[in-house]
Amino acid sequence: MQLFIDGKSTRFSAEQNATVDELLEEVRAVNGENHRAIVGLVCDGMDAFGEALTATLSRSAADFARIDVETGRLADLVGETLDGILGALEEVDTARVNVVDLFGESKQREAMTRLSDCVRQWNQINMAVIRCMGLIPVSEMLSKEEQHNITHTFESVRDAMSNTKTAIESQDFVSLADILEYEIPDVSRKWRSVIDSLKSCLG
Repeated sequence: MQLFIDGKSTRFSAEQNATVDELLEEVRAVNGENHRAIVGLVCDGMDAFGEALTATLSRSAADFARIDVETGRLADLVGETLDGILGALEEVDTARVNVVDLFGESKQREAMTRLSDCVRQWNQINMAVIRCMGLIPVSEMLSKEEQHNITHTFESVRDAMSNTKTAIESQDFVSLADILEYEIPDVSRKWRSVIDSLKSCLG
């Protein structure tokens, strides 16, 4: 089996019976030191970086004659993810305003259905921001004040989500409308502030 990283033939020390995932651990270790990440995987000419990824990772690397790994700058990948999060925030904010309007029109059933989608998106956004934080040296690149602001933001997110959940469970539509109109916009502003801080770490 031949291993190519970004088009260059590369020696590897993994055992003969190593899985593809074990082989990639070597690549991850080296690229982590160089602040790069794996962004593509092709095995014998077949793109394995999609739905087939999980099955491919568990296979023996020796099953393939050639494995091509593509890497990219970690800063670029995180930056693209953060830009995507900003786009998602814009979309869910539009949906939030629509939910508030529906509550105002006493269309509670439709409002609750759309609110469920909003809550799912907020949770995804929160997790995505946390994952991005784990990929860059936040503690080394941000001041203590900036780190404190980030911690405060996630506390605000937790409180807003908890308040939303409580209002949903009690069917308190008045409280829900207030949370959506006043608490969530503040959370969104704080998320954007965190994203700006993270992007400043990327150079």
